[in-house]
Amino acid sequence: MRRYFSATILGVLMTSTFMVNCSKKSRGESLTRFHKVAFLLTDGTSISNDDTDDYNPVLLPLSDGRVALLFGSDRDPPTGKASTSSSNTNAGATNTASKSTKHNIFLTITEQPYFGFGPYPTFSTPVALTNSGSHLDKSARIAFTARLREGNIDVAMTDINSDKKIRLFSISDMTTGAITNPNFMMGPGSTDFRQGKIIGRTFKQGGGLEIIYRNISGNVVLADPDASLPTTDGNISNTSITSDSSVAHIPEMFSFSQNSYFFTNWSESDQGEGGLIYGGEGDQIIGEPFSLNDAITFRGLKVSNISTYYSEELFMSGMAFSAGQSFSTNQSLYAINTHDLFGLW
Repeated sequence: MRRYFSATILGVLMTSTFMVNCSKKSRGESLTRFHKVAFLLTDGTSISNDDTDDYNPVLLPLSDGRVALLFGSDRDPPTGKASTSSSNTNAGATNTASKSTKHNIFLTITEQPYFGFGPYPTFSTPVALTNSGSHLDKSARIAFTARLREGNIDVAMTDINSDKKIRLFSISDMTTGAITNPNFMMGPGSTDFRQGKIIGRTFKQGGGLEIIYRNISGNVVLADPDASLPTTDGNISNTSITSDSSVAHIPEMFSFSQNSYFFTNWSESDQGEGGLIYGGEGDQIIGEPFSLNDAITFRGLKVSNISTYYSEELFMSGMAFSAGQSFSTNQSLYAINTHDLFGLW
């Protein structure tokens, strides 16, 4: 077992009452440490609530210390806010926009710098990304990932309207969410485009990124968007990674391995077991964080997307995920902000 599967993980999730008593009550209460109220707007309301489908949170530490958050959602694009209902105790009265029938990628940034531990500062009102003034407006959940490069945010997205080709673009205006250069990602060969569902990313030194996606042949592939004409790709042969898994790389500085990652074993057709978090290294599953999964299960949640982030300059890292009652129901955004990746791994 790796360190993060030992009792150390209890510090992330479990109160001292749980460690002494192991009661169901304390196990359920432990999850509030990374509840959806981890991401708050300046008016005190939660970014995420029960009435909208909010998924795949990607956190990016900016050079000025603030943190950018990108996530997918079917919320109303013009306002960026989620809808509310009288039964939703996690949202405030001012968060009143309606649910949309389309999915978009939203961007929000903390109002103040974040130093790696404790609650996040409040976030600005999310803005939907736009291309030439138009929202992305996809008919289903958007598979995407992102990175920070030379002060800009680059996004890689599976375009379901274009035969699942992978589209690359940059966010040119982080206030309005405007994007530029939405080009398809080339594959091996001068005329090939990459096709498949993005399920995560790996980090490289200097801000590089390898996209992890499951191609149309069912293989889990690692592809470098910076390579002008790649001829070969890496891959992950872990058979526990399904077509609806999400993979979050652990940088070597935290795991002492170049090939360590968290992943979910979720399957869209899996309504029983599934939706939990596991650890992998190379092509192998190496176990699971039992106390973390126990707390998630107790709350009746299933994890759909998981992501990690880190900053070499600030030596800061963390984890975020989305979860819901099932894969097909509304997801909400969660964050673990009490431990960095070294403490989790």
